[in-house]
Amino acid sequence: MKWEIIVELKGHHNEVTSARFFDDGKRIISGSSDGTIRIWDATSGEPIGVPCTLHDVGVFRVSLSPNGELVASSSIDGTIWLWNLKDFLAQKSPYPYGSIKHGTSLVNSLAFTVDGQKLLSTSEDHTVRLWDEPKLLFWLPPHYRPTFVWGRCKRLIGAEATELDFSRFKYGDQWTECRTDAVA
Repeated sequence: MKWEIIVELKGHHNEVTSARFFDDGKRIISGSSDGTIRIWDATSGEPIGVPCTLHDVGVFRVSLSPNGELVASSSIDGTIWLWNLKDFLAQKSPYPYGSIKHGTSLVNSLAFTVDGQKLLSTSEDHTVRLWDEPKLLFWLPPHYRPTFVWGRCKRLIGAEATELDFSRFKYGDQWTECRTDAVA
């Protein structure tokens, strides 16, 4: 049996280190040592959207959650980014959920559990780590997210900043105390 090339994906500027099909077989996601992640049409070979550039150094592995909504990508410095694929493709910002640090060595592999609630990572530091999905601290409606200021960011240029008052914030077993009776 002879395999034939039916499409070639060109666009990365350095070696391609990881690629996989989406479950539907219609798209491909790839990572490169040029620090980018690209999504491709599997039939035409054309890129879909712009390259994802979350990593400061080369991307070594990419993995998709079973529902195809969450992407995990790792780099040679031990950083793993978790990001929302739908928001990225729609060019909504911010699309990353955040990063986790496996260590300081190359992350060799990434794999989600079948339910997408845990992520497995392996590294050249001789470790296998199992990550639990972060729990939601609070929910911010999507239309407020682009103007939400957090931490040391105190000013937003060109828009009115969304600021939250956490002085009466309740969490854990205290969440039932978040409601107060209306003052007459």
